[in-house]
This record gives sequence, C-alpha cells and structure tokens, in this order.
Amino acid sequence: MNAPTVWARVDLLDGEQVRQSWPVPASADGSPVRLRLGRALDCEVHLDDPHCAGLHGWLQVDAEQAVLEPAPSLSGASDQGQALPIGQAWVWPSERVLQMGQTRLRLRHAATPLAPEQPLARGHHAWPAKRLHTAALALLVLAWFLGDLWVARDASARWMDYLAPVLAVGAAVWAWAGFWALLSQLFLRRFPLQLHLRRALLTLLGLELIDAALPALAFMASAPGLLVLETLLSAGVLAACVYGHARDVWPRRRRMLAVMALSGLLVWLGVSAARQDQQQHRWRPPYLSTVLPPALRAAPLRSVDDLLKDAAALQPELAAKAKLDPGGEPE
Repeated sequence: MNAPTVWARVDLLDGEQVRQSWPVPASADGSPVRLRLGRALDCEVHLDDPHCAGLHGWLQVDAEQAVLEPAPSLSGASDQGQALPIGQAWVWPSERVLQMGQTRLRLRHAATPLAPEQPLARGHHAWPAKRLHTAALALLVLAWFLGDLWVARDASARWMDYLAPVLAVGAAVWAWAGFWALLSQLFLRRFPLQLHLRRALLTLLGLELIDAALPALAFMASAPGLLVLETLLSAGVLAACVYGHARDVWPRRRRMLAVMALSGLLVWLGVSAARQDQQQHRWRPPYLSTVLPPALRAAPLRSVDDLLKDAAALQPELAAKAKLDPGGEPE
C-alpha cells in the first residue's frame, strides 16, 4: 500500500461546515513536519482571529499522530472546555475540535480510517414525488383535524368555527418547520423546509392516532390504565420529533442530542406525574372519557349495583374535600 502524500489536514470550522483547510504534506524522508499556528503572516496555519496571538502554537505531525504545543497567549487553546497547558505537548486526536480564541480547528489524520459515507437526509432534494407525498400528508392531517372539529362542534357551528382553528394549527406547523429550516440554513448552509414540514406533519398525525386509538381501546377493554400509556406515547413522540429536527441540524451531535431529548422527556413526565398526583391523587385519569357504541365493548358489563357500591366508596373522600376552602385549607 502506497504511503499517503498528505499526513493530516487542519480544518477551520464555521458551524458544522469547513470554511478553510490546510493540508499537512508528508515529508520525503518520513521525518515529522512542524507547523506554526497563529495570526502572524508567516504562520503555515494562518488564523485571522484578533483573539489569537501572532504565534499561538506549534503542531508537529508524523505518520502516526499529531502533537500540539500551545504557545504563550492570552486566550490559549482548549479541548472540550478544558484549557491546554502552555508549552506542554498534547496529542491531538483525529476528528477532535479545539478552540483557539474564537476559532474552532479540527484535525483529521491519515492514520485514522476514513468514516463511512453517511446517507443524505431524506427530503434534502425536493423531488416532485416527495412534494406530492408532503401535500398528501398535509391533506390527511387536515381531514383528520376537521373530523375532530366536526365531532366536537354542535350542529349550529358556523364555518368560521372551523376555519380559525385550522389556520392557527397551520400557522403553527409552518412556523415550527420554518424555525428548524432556518437553523439548518445557519449551521448547514441549506434550507430543507420540506423535510422539517413533513416531520412536523407526521408528528401531528401520530399524536392524533394515539389520541384516538388508545382511549377507544381502553373503553373496549375497560382498561383505564391504557390512558397512562397514551400520555407516555404522546410525550415520546414529541421528544422523538424534537430529536429528529435537531439531528438534521447538528448531525455530528447525535449522542448529545439523544441525551438531551431523553432528559427532557424524563423531566416532563416527572412533572406531569407529580401534578396529576397532586390534583387527583392517582397516576391515571379516574374514568374513561371516550364512550363508543356498546357493541364494540369486549369487556364484560358490570351491574348497576356495582356502580352504586363504587360511588358509595367515594363519599368519605368527597365529603372531606367539600370541607376544604378553595386554597386547600380546612374551613
């Protein structure tokens, strides 16, 4: 196998993109190559940053590794928030990003295997077929939303009672997708509005399906505990949606984004459970709010006497709550 003609590259990053790159050619005799990094014009890696010194450091590269030696400066160099000691040699791992002043530098070494090619994000190119898919998805979400409104409204509802919620939800979806597309433009230099719009529509459709299916299953099986699963699934879908958007904007930070999304989900579920327990002293809703035709019920029916016994068991608790003032203190 032929020896590489370039041992390494030093990339100057602008967000997630490379703004400038300096190759480190291999020496003819295999001896290490020593480069200067700084703001001075004679530096091999010229850093046009007022927060960098004229000579900010030395970089020594050979066929196996790269070693950085920070020079005396006001801002120094830092690795993941940790300042590097001045004048001490530090092995610069491949693909690691360092901060020098306001400049972010990444080293790529030929000794490190090249990472496999990543598939292009879906929706990166707005082909006509994908536009049709997005339009069909939008129409499906619109039809479902209008159906929910029709069920919730009475027969005397005017058309404006339907138009206002549709416009509000539509504006919110466009604003949400546009926000993430603008972040993509800022960090990735592209504007994948259709990709983020399709993800937002899929999230809405998933939430609608969960909201319709689980209460219906809870009624048919007489299992109110399924409503707890509805809360968990809805929160999980929202967290997955946010993670998907953020992953497309910052593709190199997937692990960090996954940890943040999972942490946010756990915090939200904890707060919701505490509020539910404080308000109703239980972990699930006290009754089923969805009632379907009796023919769809699979669970056996209970007698009226059982209902009266359950209602009588609530009397002491309700009587105690009736003696409390609105602030929750005994009268």
